This record gives sequence, structure tokens and C-alpha cells, in this order.
Amino acid sequence: MDSREATQFRNKTVPLYLPIADGPRRGLEQMLPIIIYNYIYRRWFQPYRTSIYQGQFIIKIIHPDHQVLTSDLDSAVSLAMRMHTMINDRLDSIEAEPFYTTLPLFIAIMIVVTGQLYPTCGILRNITKMSVLVMATGEQGGLSASITFDSIANGAKPICVGGLNGVETDLETAIEFFMSLEKRKEASFGPQPDPVAALGSPACSPRQGRYKQSRSYADRLRWMGDTIVGPRSEWVDTEEYKRWASGGAYVDAGMMT
Repeated sequence: MDSREATQFRNKTVPLYLPIADGPRRGLEQMLPIIIYNYIYRRWFQPYRTSIYQGQFIIKIIHPDHQVLTSDLDSAVSLAMRMHTMINDRLDSIEAEPFYTTLPLFIAIMIVVTGQLYPTCGILRNITKMSVLVMATGEQGGLSASITFDSIANGAKPICVGGLNGVETDLETAIEFFMSLEKRKEASFGPQPDPVAALGSPACSPRQGRYKQSRSYADRLRWMGDTIVGPRSEWVDTEEYKRWASGGAYVDAGMMT
């Protein structure tokens, strides 16, 4: 992993690991990253409201091509934790680019989806109900509060796998849980990275190009104010612009794999 590759892990809320299961279900793993990504993106993203600057996204799917096959949940979670530790140790050793950071939640918790949890292709028809494991890693540094699963207790089963505590739940519940943790984080620390600083302003010469691009877009949307500050969620009227317009529509389409 080099500094460019490291940015793909920065500003992501939670890692999602896909250990490959040994046995007759091998091969389904190739479809899962696409199906899971498309569902989560559509559930999480709201045009002109969700901040996507500097690569922000709720998950980072980690699915190495070459990995040890796992025979049960215990070995799958143990493999995911080894990958998790290796990735975060490497991120710690690489100087982060401006406005890119490894989020505390990314270190503290992970989603594990293993072959043992999708016995047939049929489960992929209703991806929202696919079983996933949400595991706490034991790291609590930098969090606004300790992580508990109380808010999803009615839709989750407590488990202890590979020496880690967590819950087994469905993908829909897991994503709702992480979206609530994102809101809690933002309420405590504000948006990360700071969208105003990241976007720059007319006085911030290194980022004038980004500001001019946003200002040009604001003018096309008939912005009548003075200097625009912060992301488009601060100044776009979503009652009038309910869907992505102009170049944003192409970006949105490109996010779907």
C-alpha cells in the first residue's frame, strides 16, 4: 500500500470484509462486492445532502483476490481481524494527505460477510435481509462514546466469534446502525473532513480551482448570494433540485459499479 492507495481507505466509516468460504459456495464472492456496494450506495447517498468530498463513503469493501479460504465463522472473523490489523497498521505508517484521515469508527468496528452466511444464490435477490456480522475490534480511541448494540437489539443476535464481541443481523439493519453512528459522530465533532476547509474559498489560493468550479455551478443554479461557503448541501435548494443535475448526474451514475 502506497500513499495513493491509502486514500482509498481514508474518510470511510467502516470496513466490510468478504472472507472467501471453502466449499461449494465458492464463486458467489465475485458477485457480492457489486451487489452490496450498489445497495449501500443507494441507501446512504442523498443528492446535495450527503457529503462525498475527499472520497467519503460509509463503507470500504475489502475483498482480496488471494486470501486463505475459511471453513467456518470463527476462521472467517479471525481472518478479517488479521486483515483489519494489517491495514490499519499500514495506514498509521503512511502520512495522510490533507483532509484525509482514518476515522476512529473505521478502526473500532467492522462488518464481516462470509460464505457461511449466504447458503444459496437466492439470498442475493433480497440483499437487505442478508445476514452479516458486525464485530467490535476492542479499539475505542477517538470515539465520541463507547459503541453498544442496544439500538438494534431487537433485530440482532449477540455473538462472540474469534474472541470478538458483536452481533449477527441483516445488512439493512447494519447500515442503519452505521448511519446512526455517523450522525452521532458529526453531532459531537462536526463534519469530518471540514467541508469548508476542504473546498477552500477565494482567499485560499491552493484550492481556487475547486472553489471556482463550485461557484460556476452555483451560478448555473441561479445562486443570488455572495461568496459560497462550504459544500453544496449548504446552498442548494433541494425543493427545486430533487435530483442530481448537470455533471453531478454523471458522477452519480459512475458510482454504480
